[in-house]
Amino acid sequence: MMLAIFGCKMDSLQDLKKTVCDGFGEIEKYCVVKEVLLENDVFYHFSENLLEDQDWITDATCGWTVEGEFRCIRVINKETGERVLVNSNGTSYARYIAFEIPYICSLCSCKNTGKLAVNYLKVVNLLLNCMIKLLNEDEKDNSETKGYIQKQIRDASLLIEDTGMGFGN
Repeated sequence: MMLAIFGCKMDSLQDLKKTVCDGFGEIEKYCVVKEVLLENDVFYHFSENLLEDQDWITDATCGWTVEGEFRCIRVINKETGERVLVNSNGTSYARYIAFEIPYICSLCSCKNTGKLAVNYLKVVNLLLNCMIKLLNEDEKDNSETKGYIQKQIRDASLLIEDTGMGFGN
């Protein structure tokens, strides 16, 4: 499961960065349905004008999958490698925008680490709720459920390790 912290109707990536680093935003599961590579100047213009219509944002990038994941475009700056996720929700602009979680810590300064940790607690809470739901389901054979929960715990551990939010840091 891939998770990202989304902001809604942000004017710019700077607005999104501030929102995420201050511990706000919505944690959502997502899948990438399309990747768009932009030249540096085009990416910069896009990043400063997120509410502007884009011809590469289509209906195929809106809504959710049957599994409840946001369907997203991964937008990548060809020159710098900077990347963001976009879900248009039926529009032709970046209505929902996110940084992928492993990328977030490199954006936020050390002074905001505590606020950023709030978002990681939201991630852990989301995973625990998912696990509790699975355990409460009436299943004859729980080995599949246990395997799923173990995978979610491993994924959460890797997520925390990848972002530098582990206990050893």
